[in-house]
Order: sequence, then C-alpha cells, then structure tokens
Amino acid sequence: MPRDNGFTETRAGPAPPDMRQISMFVSMATGDYQAIWACFPGAHTLAGTAKLADRTGGGGMPSSILVSTLSLVVALLALTVTIWQARRTARLTRNAHQIQVIADVFREIRSAEFLEHYKCILDFPKSEKLEKGFESLDENRKKSAYAVCYFFEHLGVLVTRDLMPGDVLITTMRTLIVRSWDALECAIKAERTLRDTTYPPDAGRKFLPHFEDLCKLARIPEKESGFGNSPPAGTCSPPESS
Repeated sequence: MPRDNGFTETRAGPAPPDMRQISMFVSMATGDYQAIWACFPGAHTLAGTAKLADRTGGGGMPSSILVSTLSLVVALLALTVTIWQARRTARLTRNAHQIQVIADVFREIRSAEFLEHYKCILDFPKSEKLEKGFESLDENRKKSAYAVCYFFEHLGVLVTRDLMPGDVLITTMRTLIVRSWDALECAIKAERTLRDTTYPPDAGRKFLPHFEDLCKLARIPEKESGFGNSPPAGTCSPPESS
C-alpha cells in the first residue's frame, strides 16, 4: 500500500504550449531571427488561439500545425530579407567598381600624354597608302596610333559587353570616339588587309572590332540610342525666385 505523504497525485493531460516554448521552437527553426518572430504581426494572437483551443477542446486547428505554419512563414520572410540584402550588396559593389573605372577613364582622357597622342592622330592623311599596316607609320605616329586605338578598343569591350554603363561614357566621349575612328580608319583598314592576306586563319585576323562597334554606337543619334536625353546645356530654366 503506498505511503500517504499528504499530497494527492493527479495525472493531467499535456499542458498547452506557452509563448516561450513557441518562441524557442521558432528560434531553433529559423536561426537568429527571434526579433522577427517577436515583431511578426498576429503571432501572439494565433498562438493564444491555439492555447484556448487546446484548453476548451475546440475543433479548431491543432496548435502544432499553427506553430509549424508560423515557423514556415517566418522562415520564408527571413529568406526573403536575406536575398534582398544580398542583391542590394552586390548592386552596391558593382556600382562602386563602375564608378572607379569611369573615374580612371576620365582621368586618362584628360592626361597630357593621351591628349598628345590624340592631337597626333588627327593629322593622319585620309588616303595614305600603308602597305604594311601600322608598321608603315613612323615611330611617333605608330606609338600614338596604338595608344589611341587600344584605349578605345578596351573601352569598347566594357561598353559592348555591358560591363560598363554606355550612356555615361558614350555621351561624354562621343566626339573623341568618332573623330579618332575617322582619323585612324585608313590605317586600321590597311592593318586589317595585311592581316587577312598574311596571317594564318587560326591566328586571329580581327583588329580593333570593339573600337568599331563603339564608334557605331557613338554615331547613333541621341534620340534613337537613348544616350544623353537630358536637356542641352543652357536650356534648363533657372529656378524661380521666391
């Protein structure tokens, strides 16, 4: 016969889950998003409904299903926030890199060395016979021709491959691009002819294709290309005086 210790032992059913248990479950399921759970609208109300249903024996949705549903919603919300933050960080990083490259390009075209090369190529004859391509040029002109050509070739790679915003670069450098191509077109065609006739097929005969594509983009009227659709300088209305 069991000894009477003055206490009556009773067996009760499982206690309904309280909010601390639910928060712990959600925290375990979703990692470090306790703050999201605490701020989630309606979470405490739904949990309280589940407790009331367990106590009264109502025929509503069991609390375990409610908790699982809430956990899934919070996890999806956390995943959405994480993806948004990752995409935002990637966009900011890309913009920072583009700004640096654009600054370097503008610094280069303002340098005294580049301006000297640019002035030199503008004096090239339009119908000069260059049987050996660029090698037919004298040393100074050849140096300037290569400097300008490869600068715009590299710039053309960035723009035509959508690695850099073409609207900023083309709008700012349209005149430089077109005048440089017009001045060097005779020498470029001579070099291409030389490569087509003397280079083996598998050696790569293309010469400055991206510079040519960049020039084609620069020749497109601004209204058609969408580049530089801001009002012309001097046409903006001055602010109204108060």
